[in-house]
Amino acid sequence: MTLIAILVCCGPACLPLTAYAQEPAPAAAPPTSLEASPILARLRARLDAGQSFQSSFRQVSVWSAFGEADTSSGTLTVSPPDRFRLEYDQPAGHRIGSDGRYVWTFLPEDRQVLRAHIEETTSWGQFFYEGLGRAADSLATYRNDPRHGRVAHIALRARPEWGVGDLFIEVAVDQALPVGYGYRDEEGNAFSFTFLAPRMLASIPEEQFRFRIPEGYELFEVD
Repeated sequence: MTLIAILVCCGPACLPLTAYAQEPAPAAAPPTSLEASPILARLRARLDAGQSFQSSFRQVSVWSAFGEADTSSGTLTVSPPDRFRLEYDQPAGHRIGSDGRYVWTFLPEDRQVLRAHIEETTSWGQFFYEGLGRAADSLATYRNDPRHGRVAHIALRARPEWGVGDLFIEVAVDQALPVGYGYRDEEGNAFSFTFLAPRMLASIPEEQFRFRIPEGYELFEVD
């Protein structure tokens, strides 16, 4: 590289600026953003190829009416485009899932099962799968995680009919693997998920997405 000496006048003497340029320039700060679309495209390609996603999770729910948060845990299984199973360890016995036709919600404390036709509600199939094609911003912020390396936080653009806002996904960039997810509902309640043992699976047994009404439970059809 050719240096052009610039004369700096200082009193009676004029010294070249290159005389003070012996120390190396400070290193540029590492970038804090990445292009969102290629990250989502890699993850979406894995799901389009027939892979399913499964992980244990920790969920934090912040209830706007009370200004309080609670924590729950369980296992999530998603088989795009429209099947999922959310099985809770805490609170024990709670389940939400879709068989591709209905969305089922099990409430053991009330001994009830709520069932809604999938076309009449929203589900993880829409949030998790369709949302991946709708990045809200061209750039994603990222952090360095000791377990997953670079983790990108990507804002997603929810469809108005989903009834959610602040939708986001966190993806381990090098593995194209989801490690976090979250959204806010129409009442202002916020839900965030941390995936503790995320993995992509070649296939999920069909029995995982078959739901039966337990003995002694009452079925309610939800319009």
